[in-house]
Amino acid sequence: MEPTDPAGYSAIIAHELQRYNIDIAALSETRIHGESQFDEVAAGYTFLLIGHPSNGPLQDGVGFAIRSSLLKRVESRPIAHSPSH
Repeated sequence: MEPTDPAGYSAIIAHELQRYNIDIAALSETRIHGESQFDEVAAGYTFLLIGHPSNGPLQDGVGFAIRSSLLKRVESRPIAHSPSH
């Protein structure tokens, strides 16, 4: 699995967050290009990630994994920020 495919790793992360009953987790070293937002429906988490622009190095990157049910209670979704943007 390529490190540029965060959705491939997110199922494992979401499963562990669910297992430990964690509502929000900060993620670092996501190593993705650009911005990504997607749901892991089976575990009930939404991932919000940001990394270097598509022409930048595949390193760094930050984000959050948030229990999707919590996002229904906020007016707007959080936005991840990275020093590379």
